Amino acid sequence: MVQKDQNFANPAKEPDPSDLEKYEKPLALHLEGIFYRSTRYSLPVTILNILFVSYMVYGSTQYSIVYWTAVIGSLTLFRLVFAQYIARHALFLKKKINAAYLGLTCLSGILWGLLPLSLTDGPSGEPLVVVAAISVLIGTCAGVSVASATNQRAVILFNLPALSLMAVFFLQDISDLTVLMAVLSGIFFFGTKRISAEVCASIIESKINEEKLRDSQDELQRKNQEIQVIATDARAASAAKTHFLSLMSHELRTPLNSIIGFSQIINKEVKGEIENKQYVEYAGIIGTSAEHLLKLVSDILDVSMIESGKLELNEEPFDLRQSLDRMIASMQPIVSSKSALLSMDFTLGETIVTGDETKLRQAFMNIIANSAKFVGKSGRIDVVVSDNEAGNLMVEIQDTGPGIAEDDLARIFEPFFQGSREEDMRKVGVGLGLYITKRITEAHGGTIRLSSIVGEGTTVTITLPKERVE
Repeated sequence: MVQKDQNFANPAKEPDPSDLEKYEKPLALHLEGIFYRSTRYSLPVTILNILFVSYMVYGSTQYSIVYWTAVIGSLTLFRLVFAQYIARHALFLKKKINAAYLGLTCLSGILWGLLPLSLTDGPSGEPLVVVAAISVLIGTCAGVSVASATNQRAVILFNLPALSLMAVFFLQDISDLTVLMAVLSGIFFFGTKRISAEVCASIIESKINEEKLRDSQDELQRKNQEIQVIATDARAASAAKTHFLSLMSHELRTPLNSIIGFSQIINKEVKGEIENKQYVEYAGIIGTSAEHLLKLVSDILDVSMIESGKLELNEEPFDLRQSLDRMIASMQPIVSSKSALLSMDFTLGETIVTGDETKLRQAFMNIIANSAKFVGKSGRIDVVVSDNEAGNLMVEIQDTGPGIAEDDLARIFEPFFQGSREEDMRKVGVGLGLYITKRITEAHGGTIRLSSIVGEGTTVTITLPKERVE
């Protein structure tokens, strides 16, 4: 409740000094601009007050009030024209021009303060005229205080002489009432100053918020431009990388295919028997190493195509059972070399799948090849084909290997991830097979899930939507 009362007593929030310093120039331009532009509203009201005074003294033989009316009218019109000139030519921050206008404001305040003295002989004069004069003076001071709120010097320079002279007017005939009226003149002065200060503080706060918003928008625009530049550079780099990998893939595949072909000819002694059988063994090692390198080059090219969004599917209907049979037959030598068993349990009838047969077979082979690295002697790799309750096709590849650590499961499909165990990192491969498999599966609208228990084995499940199955 105390806080609420404090806020009510001080509605204008004090601006942060750092904000005032940061936005000093735009604030000065804004406040002075409002000050000078507001004269088009305040000075016309002042002119109406002058006309009202003129009406009151029409036919008067007091030449002092006639002179006063002529002088204050001329001065007010000049101030109006001068202020509009300053506003139109944006001369707000010219010190000499500001000083000249403030001098005119002070002179206006003095002249308005002389109004009661010019109209009457003192507080004891004609009551109606006294009340009218004081009312016009107070109304003019209040109007100037609001209209000039953004320039506290103008408020003080106008109200201080005006209200001081009004206090002098009342003290000409000292009584309890006139003293009270003089005191009230001082209170009115400080009240108008306080109100105009709060109006000014509110305008300053609003302008600071506007500048902060503009700065935020400028910063956001700058960040967006930086992001666009970075994105453009990234796309250019990705395109260059794809082009480079495609070029290098072609340049590497051609000699590698030659190495594989000639090493097989030597290993099989097609052109005749080789006396030193160690050379035959060396040729086999060369061929195996070249095949591994060719597989690595192909995987890197596949990753490049996937990341650049250029993975294309050559979709055609094919018999899944026949495709998997051929795949199992091609993988048997690799699994058998590890002294492990590879089998398939196809629980469905004739199954025609629409998709890219070559890429799907590559996905299955990647999983089996990965299992073969870890399954060990007397291990098993089982391929189970079935469907789930929703009618989607499921291909499960289960192995009895050492399993995958729980901490590694979240990253298992990341490119180049090989596992955190030292045993995993010693295995042949660079960690691209499962990543490629995942992206191929997703390109077919399917999902891939991996579950594993350390010490028992791993199961990889590929699910293809029923729309692809006939």
